[in-house]
Amino acid sequence: MQGAAEQLAIKTLFKQFVYAVKRFQPELLRDMLTADAEAEFSHIGAFKGVDEIIAGLRWTGDVELNVTKSEITNYVARSHDGHAQQCAYVLYLAGHDDGKFLHYFHYSGHYANSYVETEDGWKIAKIKYDLDWQWGNNYFVKDWTLIDYSRYAGHKPVILSELDAPWRVIPEADYAGTDEEQIADAFTLYAWGLDVADSMLALASCTDDVILRAVQRDLVGAKEFVIFLKSLSHKEAALQHACKVRNVKIDGDSATMEAWRVELNRMSGKGITRHNVDHAAFTAVYYCHLRKEDGAWKLCDFDYKPKVTYEGDPDKLKFVGDLNVADPESDSVIHY
Repeated sequence: MQGAAEQLAIKTLFKQFVYAVKRFQPELLRDMLTADAEAEFSHIGAFKGVDEIIAGLRWTGDVELNVTKSEITNYVARSHDGHAQQCAYVLYLAGHDDGKFLHYFHYSGHYANSYVETEDGWKIAKIKYDLDWQWGNNYFVKDWTLIDYSRYAGHKPVILSELDAPWRVIPEADYAGTDEEQIADAFTLYAWGLDVADSMLALASCTDDVILRAVQRDLVGAKEFVIFLKSLSHKEAALQHACKVRNVKIDGDSATMEAWRVELNRMSGKGITRHNVDHAAFTAVYYCHLRKEDGAWKLCDFDYKPKVTYEGDPDKLKFVGDLNVADPESDSVIHY
């Protein structure tokens, strides 16, 4: 299928992009970008052209980075007529293992990237990135502009959902994906809308009679749901509901699934060491019910349960559309 092949090409390109950024090897980006590519990052600035982007992403520190890690979640790409718009959250770790202790810096943010199809395949034409949280030894990133937790988003936002979200840039995609992929995308739509204060997108992921079973109370119906979302946008400088979807079960026009939350900024003080840094860590699970309405999967009832979990063998956990499975070109495995 043409649409499925395009999606695979874009997903593979993004994995390779994350690998280059994670390893601080921006030279690998040269063949991934259009000649006139543009990039803007909230923490390091804006760049035009391949050479500027590569120079801007180079590691300038004086400490060897012998440990790097990444985790891609909430990935969605939509394409139409040779153009594509893609979003994702990426959690990064960079540091130095001195043989006795792991000195590290943990950070995460969200991307909204634009792609074009060329004679040489898909290329990235525009990169936008907002830093959402940071934790650890910031000596590693002493030249970055880090988050100011006293202001909305922690900085002037680079990404504006109303202009940059894939669902707005490409409202009618060429390829919708499998039912399982569409179910995962419905949750990503909810999480994106919640995190960037775009309540209309979040609402579009749900049925009119949606029930959100939060930690302290149940929220019933669209009105209570939106009021709750708006209240959360004032809770912290930046929200990030990075989740990975698993255990999708479909029965006709009904489905269930789980979304496991990756929230390492709240767990970094709980024992990330050189011995467990490669473990999978989760802080909560959404147990979700969905209905198919007018051809679209929508959340109708979901229950949020805090649940701190470490998994020593991440490969035991199978997630829908997981971009973190190791391969020679783009992996999430720890590096020494």
